[in-house]
Amino acid sequence: MAGYGKGESSKGQENKAPQVLGAVQQAFGAQEKGLDKIFEAMTITPEFEKEFGDCYGGMTQMEQKLLSIKTLLPTARKKAAREAEANSKKRKGILDGYRGKAAGKGIPWKESVEKLQNRGMAVWEQERREVTNDKLVYPAYWEIGGAGTLHSYDAGNCCWEQAFDCTLGAYELVHAHHFPEVPAQECFFKLHRELDTVTLSALQGQPPKLALDVGCGTGTSTFSLRETLNAQGYEACHITALDLSTYFLAVANHRLKEGDKKGTPGGLTFKHGNALQTGFNAGEVDIFMASAITHEMPEQASEHLIAEAARVLRPGGVLGYFDLNPVQLLRDNPVSNLVDRIAIANEPFFDEFLAFDFESACRKNGLDIVEIRSTNIEKWPDWEDCSCRMIVARKTCSH
Repeated sequence: MAGYGKGESSKGQENKAPQVLGAVQQAFGAQEKGLDKIFEAMTITPEFEKEFGDCYGGMTQMEQKLLSIKTLLPTARKKAAREAEANSKKRKGILDGYRGKAAGKGIPWKESVEKLQNRGMAVWEQERREVTNDKLVYPAYWEIGGAGTLHSYDAGNCCWEQAFDCTLGAYELVHAHHFPEVPAQECFFKLHRELDTVTLSALQGQPPKLALDVGCGTGTSTFSLRETLNAQGYEACHITALDLSTYFLAVANHRLKEGDKKGTPGGLTFKHGNALQTGFNAGEVDIFMASAITHEMPEQASEHLIAEAARVLRPGGVLGYFDLNPVQLLRDNPVSNLVDRIAIANEPFFDEFLAFDFESACRKNGLDIVEIRSTNIEKWPDWEDCSCRMIVARKTCSH
């Protein structure tokens, strides 16, 4: 787990229960209580010390914290399953709270959704059928982390409610704090422009001919990349954008053909596809973009994603990545908050995301890390302090 607890290893310390307890308290923080104390109580028992003291004492504080999350999760999930109806109401409450905050920040979330709904659901269903690839093989995790509960939606990524919300409102509200000096709507566009710019600046060799945007959702990241390419004189570079959700793709296509992005110059295709098996030839892609998708995926799927990016990228081609920052999240959040977030299936694979070593996966697949940075360097000079991070990697050899 790269970046977790640099210089924090407790190797060499005597394996005594009070010392283990001190490390736990330091890692968990004084603000934690209740659920957070359960694992702590177990670690100070003589039985735990005898069986696991050497191993546990040799972990960094963040590794200890992640272990506590994984230990508590099975029981927390069973409890959540028994309270399914209450959790559904809890998720709805979270969404309603976000919508209220959006209105307060001047984000026309409600108006945007109503405009899309007014096209008529029969129209939307027809357009969804048109973008559906009936032969697509879905990754194994999709049944839980795509069609299942995700991001406070009972039907996950497979519903019109989230597809409409993601077009305008949800993303802008969640990321408004990254650039507080600009209006909330502009903030999310600025964030993506930052990612586009640092990614393209790392590109080596020939001008880009083909870019791939995986997990494109309703097209926010894709349209940003299209506009950035155009601004840098790369209008001839074609973008193929993939997503597993036909709901998202139907909205993205509408935006391109009739909606707010109608008339955007440059080649752009939205396609029902799998980021882990893109279907492109080895070395065919110049730019591989992956924005805000790995926190929805199990660790093995994230490994496959990096391997696929390395396979399709040409030497000198670049991977541009943006997502939540596992280092900051694990360091600054109580165990109870993270366990609850996973157990009620807001992000069902979040514990695996926190454990995934993105940097090592890149290096293992022949991708050299060019830059790791926060979304806003002026606000967070150290990327470990930002709630999200950007990573740019470049392929330097055939793999």
